[in-house]
Formats: sequence, C-alpha cells, structure tokens
Amino acid sequence: MVGPRMESIINITCVTPGTESGVQAVLTASKLMAVNTADSATATLAATTPEGDVVGCAAVERYGENGLLRSVAVLPANRGQHLGHYLVAAAEAEAAEDGIASLYLLTETAEAFFAALGYENVDRADVPKEVLASDQFAKLCPSSAVAMRRHLIETT
Repeated sequence: MVGPRMESIINITCVTPGTESGVQAVLTASKLMAVNTADSATATLAATTPEGDVVGCAAVERYGENGLLRSVAVLPANRGQHLGHYLVAAAEAEAAEDGIASLYLLTETAEAFFAALGYENVDRADVPKEVLASDQFAKLCPSSAVAMRRHLIETT
C-alpha cells in the first residue's frame, strides 16, 4: 500500500499575493509564527487545492550557503496525506536549486517527522553562525527546541 490518497490534487508553488493570507492562516491554525513573505532572502511555498485554498506551507530563509527550513505546516483537515513530506521535498528542491548546501531547522514537536525525512539532530554549536543569528535561533524558539540538519549538496 502506498499510503492514503489525497482528497484532491494539491499544487505547491511559491507564495503569491493571492496566497499570502492563506499561508498566514495555516501558520496561525498550526500555532506557528508568521513568515515575512516579502523578504527576498526567504522562499515561501504554498500548497493549494484546485479551488485555490491554501492548505499547507513551508519556507526557507537563506544564510549564505546554508538555509533555515521553517514554517512547515498543514491544516489539520489535510494532515495524514503526506502533504508535509511533499512540502519539505519542494522546499529542499528550491533550496538546492538556489545553491543552498545544508538546511537547518528547529522543532519542538516534529523531531520524528523530520528524522524520517533524513534530518539529523545537531548540536547548536555545530550550526553556522549566520543561521544561529537568525531570529528563530536567537530570539523566537526556546533553547529546548531540537536543532536538526540535512545536507542537500555535498561541499568540498
């Protein structure tokens, strides 16, 4: 068995002015912080239904050759259909295409989810200083949040 089928076809694209409020609504429903979709250093993706309803999102903030994966969220009614996996894969592809070698993240509740996708726990001392200086690491997430990393591009 491949897994549960999605109720409808979901489209994952970069956020647009028409999907921005939907992304913020998904984040609010998931009890996550808003993302600045106007920031040129942040690539935000929206998962939409054929009707145009936003049901999920993910964002990558660029810090040199590294990135911060954040704001991965799916509306409760759309969970259990692997949409989170698709959003992370799309964010990783976007990041790798943009030359980002490694993605870092912080999580309080989804460590197993990200580990299943190839992310490994990492000590904060091993996180690049540019990523550590991000609002997520420096101000917004508690020190109890787990830091994780996934290499996208092998560097020499």
